[in-house]
Amino acid sequence: MSPRSTTGILTGGRSAQAGSSLVELLISMALTAIVSTGLYTFFTTTSVTYSDQAVTARMLQSATTAMARIAQDIR
Repeated sequence: MSPRSTTGILTGGRSAQAGSSLVELLISMALTAIVSTGLYTFFTTTSVTYSDQAVTARMLQSATTAMARIAQDIR
């Protein structure tokens, strides 16, 4: 092999020593923030919906129990 073929150049034109640029890091941080915000909103909405459904279920159970007692008292 000739010394020219082992220059440390990887595919894509970057050398083996190259790291991420500031712009790449900022873009990845922005994308992470957007995805995290979406996930947070999804889980918050799901939690609120679950809480509302639990309250509704408790109210319906109480109403059903009350109606059953009223019907039993009338008979």
